[in-house]
Amino acid sequence: MNKFSLLSLAAIAALASEPVAIQKITVEGDAPSSDISAQELAATKSKTMKGDTASILDDIPGVSIYKTGGSASLPVIHGMADDRVKIDIDGMTITSACPNHMNPALSYIDTTKLESIEVMAGITPVSAGGDSIGGTIMVKSKTPVFANTAGEVLMGGDISGFYRSNAQARGASVNATAANDKISVNYAAFAEKADNYKNGNGAEVKATRYQQQNHTATIAYKVSSDDVIAFKMTQTNADYIGFPNQYMDMLGNKSTSGNLSYKGKLGQLLIDANIYKQNTDHYMNKIIADRWSGIGNIPNMPMYTEAKESGTNLKFTLPYSSEQIFKFGADYNRYRLNDWWPADTVNNMAGMSPNTFWNINNGQRDRFGIFAEAHSQWSAKLSSILGVRYDRVMMDTDDVVGYNNVNNNPVDAAYFNALDHKKIDNNYDITASGKYEYNDLTDIEFGFA
Repeated sequence: MNKFSLLSLAAIAALASEPVAIQKITVEGDAPSSDISAQELAATKSKTMKGDTASILDDIPGVSIYKTGGSASLPVIHGMADDRVKIDIDGMTITSACPNHMNPALSYIDTTKLESIEVMAGITPVSAGGDSIGGTIMVKSKTPVFANTAGEVLMGGDISGFYRSNAQARGASVNATAANDKISVNYAAFAEKADNYKNGNGAEVKATRYQQQNHTATIAYKVSSDDVIAFKMTQTNADYIGFPNQYMDMLGNKSTSGNLSYKGKLGQLLIDANIYKQNTDHYMNKIIADRWSGIGNIPNMPMYTEAKESGTNLKFTLPYSSEQIFKFGADYNRYRLNDWWPADTVNNMAGMSPNTFWNINNGQRDRFGIFAEAHSQWSAKLSSILGVRYDRVMMDTDDVVGYNNVNNNPVDAAYFNALDHKKIDNNYDITASGKYEYNDLTDIEFGFA
């Protein structure tokens, strides 16, 4: 039999009825913005110094990050990812060559080279280019610096590094600049490496290791105070990146790109033009140390991808008044892709031999676009963008080949090869968007496309 003290119950009731005074605490902070400036990037450099540039977008409204390999995250905008999100780096349209998107576009620029990032999570202005179904991410690297006066020589640079105990992750970056008032030369490099990391219980998670390097050399010439010509060469080499959530790993991804740009002014007309080219060699297989226990067949499934992408952009900006700006121009993108899987010569598996499996044979895609756009500032708080765009997309590919002549390989290949591979699309885009700045903390954006 349980006994309770009425006196004790009365005391508890009295305590429960007494209000508890809690000191008022005011927390202030900046809401995440869709634009990340150079100052914000510099302030967070110690936390974000890594090759996985996409990871710093995780706090932007409407954007989430799909974690894959250790340095190859994919940005997702309102549920759309991969080729549905256009990635633009210094005017270069970057397409992931890998069928599994193990080499996403943002892996070609590390966080130490960033000047700014603009995320258009929704309706993309037509001046930002085509192929923007889910949104657009526009990345700008650091612009060339020049000496202020003639005869002055500017020398500078920095070296930084990091180390994280989990996975023994480590990396380093170097940046060096030499310039006078007319010519600027810059070299920047970044390298990082990590072993397999350990989970909360101390167990090693297989296929999470990675190693990659990035080198960039830039030379710029200042024609006048308003005109600058720059040429940038970039080489990115991922030696290996493990993917624990996939059946494959990336054992090689070498990309070389060149970008010639011009920014100038002709009267009131602003000119922004560039021409670029990128070659990518990609190789997938399995990290044997992580995928094989030493018993049975050695895991082997070689996959090669070769991509060549080039293009040009010509954009004009004409200020009509202090309240209105007009933008118009044209752009072109050329993409060539080969994806083939050699026969398995390690285990001589019947299902993966004796032929080379041609998944994409001389894939071709050409896109040509023209656009016109008007920016209007109707009041201190209300602005709008109205634009029209036309894109002509031409695609083609050659015949495919299966591993062998058993099962459905010859039937599927014959069916596809008998089709007309040439496709032409004419895309018309009309966008209208507005922005109302309700107060310093609240913006309302609306639009139609």
